[in-house]
Amino acid sequence: MNAISIKNIGPIEKLDIPLPPDGGVVVLRGANGAGKTTALEATQRVLGGNHQLSCRDGSERGTIDGLGVKITVGRSTRKTGDLEAIHLEGKLSIAELVDPGLKSPEAADAKRIKALVSLSDVDADERLFVQEIGEELYSVAVSNDKAGMDLLEMSARIKQDLQGYARRCEREAESHQGQAKAYKVAAGETFAVVENEADIKQRVVEATRKLTSLKETAAAGATLRAEADAAREYISIEESITPKQLDKLREDQKFAADAVVQAEKALAAAKDAERKALTSLSHGERVAANVARYHKTIADAEGFAMPSLQEIFLAEMEAEDAGKIWDKAIAARKNQENLVLAKEHAAMAAKAEQQAQNARDAGRACDAVLEKAIRGGLLQVRDGRLYASTKRGKTLFCELSDGERWEIAIDMAAEIVGENGLIVVPQHAWEGLDAANRAFIAKHAKKKKVTIITAEAQREDESPELHAELMEAGT
Repeated sequence: MNAISIKNIGPIEKLDIPLPPDGGVVVLRGANGAGKTTALEATQRVLGGNHQLSCRDGSERGTIDGLGVKITVGRSTRKTGDLEAIHLEGKLSIAELVDPGLKSPEAADAKRIKALVSLSDVDADERLFVQEIGEELYSVAVSNDKAGMDLLEMSARIKQDLQGYARRCEREAESHQGQAKAYKVAAGETFAVVENEADIKQRVVEATRKLTSLKETAAAGATLRAEADAAREYISIEESITPKQLDKLREDQKFAADAVVQAEKALAAAKDAERKALTSLSHGERVAANVARYHKTIADAEGFAMPSLQEIFLAEMEAEDAGKIWDKAIAARKNQENLVLAKEHAAMAAKAEQQAQNARDAGRACDAVLEKAIRGGLLQVRDGRLYASTKRGKTLFCELSDGERWEIAIDMAAEIVGENGLIVVPQHAWEGLDAANRAFIAKHAKKKKVTIITAEAQREDESPELHAELMEAGT
């Protein structure tokens, strides 16, 4: 059986720690101060740790020898040989994986996840997340300030960005929903329009034109009648001027003209008579023309087809009805436009909601990147919490029993170190387990063919001197 031999290190004079070929649990026992902690640190030093060791009082040097490595501790510490075992030193403490020692379950899981991710060879690269959530969503939702972050920090920042983008999309969706509701309310009752707007508009134009024509005709008729009344009044005043009288006046003018020629002496009187005759003639002609014109006006007025009040009333009703139909048509069109806008905003709201959902799904997809970085696939990450699949279903790791957590921890450690690998468990972690869980761990370590080295205080029936004891599975 291979062993790690410790001589003259700290309080230890000599100790051989057996390394069973089939794995199992090796427990270091002894009184307080006997060197249990020193022996664990010496083992970790062989496995590549950086624990500071000193040689035993009175000795010039001490040695740690095993697994192909020899460490000499004196005035200086020297290491020779090549380690022949795979181990977890500096990578993962399965005791801290089981219980990180933090009160907050969330903080404990964060510490566990960070430790597990650190075991992987996966670099913190944003492209890992782009592959999970898609380049388009990543480009619109995620900022670029991630320099110097590890994979866990990067995942948290990207998830935070995605959640922020989701909230913005949700606010946008609420806004569009509000606008859609407002437009739908504004639409109200949609009028059933039998005719199209062009036909309705033509009816309004024709009704208005007809009403205007009738009103203009009625106005013209009223004006013509007023002119006829004035003509009658004029004629009644000037009826003394007859055609015969006009002829007489013409004869008088001719006689006067002849008198001027015949009687030069009476020229002045004749010219005066002529002037008077001409004046009378001009007045008579004007009166005659007016009388003729007024007679025509009277005749026109008597023959004018005046629209009745009923016709005008019916035309007004028709124009009013056409206007109402037109108003309804305009209202129907506006309502339809509002309904279209309501549908458009509803569609935009649905799109924004889908974008928000996609962002939240993408945030959860960030956990897939972390899961791929966790070795073994025994644990899953969801929203910063660590889960395990059990017979009860998916369960928070922190809610598992001690035995269940240790089983998973050993399985994950075994996945890393392989058969004949070594795992060091601190004394306080081992002593915190009950006998049943210790026996389970010993059995499981043997099943996985890994060796766990730990320590506990001596039993009452044991020697106080430090010694190593291989724990039998089931004891």
